[in-house]
Amino acid sequence: MQAGIQFDDRDFFRRRFNAEELKDLLGDRSPRTIFNFKAATFKKSGIDEASLADEDLTRMLVEEPRYFRRPIVVVDGKMHAGTNAKKLGQELGFELA
Repeated sequence: MQAGIQFDDRDFFRRRFNAEELKDLLGDRSPRTIFNFKAATFKKSGIDEASLADEDLTRMLVEEPRYFRRPIVVVDGKMHAGTNAKKLGQELGFELA
């Protein structure tokens, strides 16, 4: 518990997601919502973002955790990815200065 908030922490570099867990996390959302196209690893790959289907992105996320937008936070079943502190604070129910 931190700042009065109970949470479960997962280091997905050490405990990677499998395809089924990733699909459960995403629900009906596209993996594009959590894929970090700005990651140095992706930029070095030379892959054209537009050429990737959701299945490709899911496979890539399973194989390479550096492709995730981090952190990924799930609050009351709603997923938030990335470091937008204001949006995350709103989802957690508190204001950030």
